[in-house]
Amino acid sequence: MNEEKLRSLVRQMISEQDEKKDDQTEKSEEPKKRSKKKKNDTKPGEIGATMGRGRWSKEVAEAGALAAEAPDELMQNLGIEKKASGYQGVATILQQAMKADVMARSYGGLQSVDQGGKKGLMVSMGDLDSRNGAKYLHHTLIGAINAGMLSLDVPLQIDRLDTSTVVIYKSPTKNSWSKEAKE
Repeated sequence: MNEEKLRSLVRQMISEQDEKKDDQTEKSEEPKKRSKKKKNDTKPGEIGATMGRGRWSKEVAEAGALAAEAPDELMQNLGIEKKASGYQGVATILQQAMKADVMARSYGGLQSVDQGGKKGLMVSMGDLDSRNGAKYLHHTLIGAINAGMLSLDVPLQIDRLDTSTVVIYKSPTKNSWSKEAKE
């Protein structure tokens, strides 16, 4: 191979690399369309919960494991024996559960509330803070669904209102209790 052919091949390879780099920069300069993440709606039969970040207490984490892996055992531990369905069934399940010693200490009470035309179940806290209390309620209801003790035909939300109160209400959208009450 003579020197002229070698130089020609080297130039050709360099120009091909330059073309590839130009193509890549053109592609990267095109504006990328980023879609906003839309809050997923909760579907009928599902329970959405807004708790915040952080680690759960040991008891709440154990209840979550039971709700997923051994829901019948969780229902037995909480003394839930009567099956229920629909939104009214949530109150039935929670009233049964709050008779258990652990739940009686954790929660202060359960009452119906109507705010801005929206109906919900207000749960006051006892020994638990509202964050752990909301998650424990979520585990209880998920366990009831998994054990066949509760069947839902509406989407539910569990929201913390303040440090001592949680509300459970029908809605497909998370955090909508206080938003709709203001409107």
